[in-house]
Amino acid sequence: MWISWDSGNVEPVDALYIHVPFCVKKCGYCDFVSRPLHTCGPEATARFAERIVKESALYPGNRYDTIYFGGGTPSLLTPDEVATILDATDIASGAEITLEVNPGTVDLQKLVAFRQAGITRLSLGIQSLDDNLLRMLGRIHSAAEALQAYETAREAGFENVSLDMMFALPGQTLAGLEADLKAFFKLSPEHLSLYALSWEQGTPFWEKRRRGELIPCENETEALMFEMIMDYADGCGYRHYEISNFAREGFFSRHNLKYWRNRPYVGLGPAAAGYVGEIRYKNIREFAGWSAIVESGRRPRDEAEIVRVTDPLELEQYRAMLNLRLLIEGYEPLLPEFRERCRDLSARGLLSEKQGRYTLTKRGLMIASDVTEEFL
Repeated sequence: MWISWDSGNVEPVDALYIHVPFCVKKCGYCDFVSRPLHTCGPEATARFAERIVKESALYPGNRYDTIYFGGGTPSLLTPDEVATILDATDIASGAEITLEVNPGTVDLQKLVAFRQAGITRLSLGIQSLDDNLLRMLGRIHSAAEALQAYETAREAGFENVSLDMMFALPGQTLAGLEADLKAFFKLSPEHLSLYALSWEQGTPFWEKRRRGELIPCENETEALMFEMIMDYADGCGYRHYEISNFAREGFFSRHNLKYWRNRPYVGLGPAAAGYVGEIRYKNIREFAGWSAIVESGRRPRDEAEIVRVTDPLELEQYRAMLNLRLLIEGYEPLLPEFRERCRDLSARGLLSEKQGRYTLTKRGLMIASDVTEEFL
């Protein structure tokens, strides 16, 4: 049950997510909370940074080992604004601090300044290196500009770069995917996130699909694409450590691993989610409402769910749902009924077991959402 809730920290939290609700232009497939920056009025990003500092102060006593600027397009913030936020934050030595970057919003000077501000890791939202697909997706960059942004990130001194890539796109073929994979892996990034296109109700893509203007990729083709991705990544020396994520050894996303391990985290910004103490919460979506409540000195939560530590069944459901995304660590069931479900799924060829921990098989990966529903 979702309720309005505002409570203090129960124990220190070491992960921080900051949602930046600005973009240059809303992509047709995007369901995240963001608005084109030019519609937000003057000094919108400066006001945002000031409010984030104030909201962060409402969660005292935390020292963060990982910080993630997501969005939206966080690279629309100025380096000074990022520095303002980080300077007001208690950060552990050696922290992983990630900034999502749209290739069409940065140059060498800006990337150097982001690094000087404290960013240690970039996540470049390239999505494809096929110009036709980029235009269909509504991205603001070309393939050439995406490649230039990657090279510029290296020139700026970033040694931990993740690339986002989408597949199962309307009109995409297996040959087209293979060409994209070759181009992405040739860059040799430390990390790759590869996502199938998600059709979200209420987006322009959803409406175009309803009108027959966009034809979804067939399920069988999507499965073949995912198999191609897994085989290609393995052949290039990348570890498939989470359903949609591949990395070189030592470059798994430390921040995202905390989500999948069901660890607490603070979420700041409009529409940000967080998990603090027994509370999983979501912030108010609208910038003005979020800003006003932060300015009043209150946590801007729109809704919250109490996850009681005294309810082992509910806690185990969360653990199973999240831990099963981890393809190396896997999930260790703690309750007898969950161990029985794991044994049953193993007998059906969907999970494999090693020393009491269960991971998705290749067959299980293809229907991962169905597998996790077995535990809910």
